[in-house]
Amino acid sequence: MGFIAWRLGGLYPSASSFPGTASDAVVVRRQSVYDCGMAAWDAGIRPGQAAREVRWRYPSAQVLAWRPDWYQATQEALGDWLAGHAARFAMETVEGMGGWWEYPRLDAETWRNLWGEVQSHWARRCQAGVAGHPLLARWIREEGERWHLPQWRGDGYTVYYLPEEKETKFWPYLPLRYLNVSPALRERWWRYGWECVGQVPGLLERLRLLPAGAAPPERLLLRETLAGEGEVLGRLLEYLGGQLTKVLAERGVGVDWIRVEWRGEGGERWHKARRWPEAVGERRRVLARLSSLLQVLPPWPPVEIAIEAEVHPLSTAQLGFWKEGDGGKKGRGMAGEAEERVGVGNLAWPQWRRETMWSFWDPWRRVGR
Repeated sequence: MGFIAWRLGGLYPSASSFPGTASDAVVVRRQSVYDCGMAAWDAGIRPGQAAREVRWRYPSAQVLAWRPDWYQATQEALGDWLAGHAARFAMETVEGMGGWWEYPRLDAETWRNLWGEVQSHWARRCQAGVAGHPLLARWIREEGERWHLPQWRGDGYTVYYLPEEKETKFWPYLPLRYLNVSPALRERWWRYGWECVGQVPGLLERLRLLPAGAAPPERLLLRETLAGEGEVLGRLLEYLGGQLTKVLAERGVGVDWIRVEWRGEGGERWHKARRWPEAVGERRRVLARLSSLLQVLPPWPPVEIAIEAEVHPLSTAQLGFWKEGDGGKKGRGMAGEAEERVGVGNLAWPQWRRETMWSFWDPWRRVGR
């Protein structure tokens, strides 16, 4: 056991403009519940539920429309806490605050101490699942009671945990809806009538080989405060970009999504975000992507800048195909070396040059040779 998937409620709003009460308020965002007070939580309201369920689950609720400034500081502070306590984590902030995080050697007493820190600063209610994989943890967070799993209960929290010896038996029954896959693949599974992992041929083995492959992507957060009005903004952003590439190099990962946020002196917030089709880790390319987000700047000078990035493993098989160089022979990389080694018309491997080069990219073309 090491992964905790949680969903938080009864959050402490970080803006003085929040008009709700501590127990009856239900905050709705995009037709679903984002947050709810303690009384609403105890009545069965949960973040992520459809907003229409509030009417019959808790008729006396004070329904409020979500505003971005209500929970921004709470989200940032909780992210900083996770960065200091968790081995890895990924926050979910669209349908309520939650996500998953990894903590080694977790037991009931350790969880109680960790939750005490969270409860005193950011949230009053929590429902969580603990397992050896984020997918299993998310599943038992929602359906642990139906499977009669053991639990930890305490002040404001309910945690279902899956013993390690039972994980092998539970994997085949994991519902496919918990996997982050493309809509086309999900529709194909639906046409075949498959509903759980054990029904899809070969899927169970792939999930076991990639223990965190289908989990939500991990995010990095860097934040810096401007020292004075004379500080050069471009230099500060280059410094943050350098810090980001340093972390990427140490961990051997790349980024494909970056979000830059500015905070004004009066609390105003402005952000830009973009996703690219591939993850990169080289300093030059990361800084180029960061610069592309700065084509339009906010109308007021910022006092704080934050950079958030999603990290993914780099595809090491093709990193050296074309090395950075002058475009000549020095920049040919693996592609040039392969051409010289195999050669066109080589009797030991007689095939067209195009097929030869493709075989270095697609290993399946070598089957049978």
